[in-house]
Amino acid sequence: MIQDAYLKMGRMNCNGCVSKITKILQSFHGLEIVQVDLAAKTVTVRYESDRLNFEEVEQALAQAKYPIVEILQERGTR
Repeated sequence: MIQDAYLKMGRMNCNGCVSKITKILQSFHGLEIVQVDLAAKTVTVRYESDRLNFEEVEQALAQAKYPIVEILQERGTR
């Protein structure tokens, strides 16, 4: 199933942070970055929940010192 997740990021303060977060997210197969909003410190992603364990994404971001503060909304799209 395709899921959308709206992520509130803790340490996304500059374009360098956006680049690093984007690179981490792009390393996951089955995950697409829909939107990155630096001002709001949010990232919207779409992923295939049957192909990707989202906890792995959370762990990778946290290890890189970009923790997800809150998942604002998560819903299936199909």
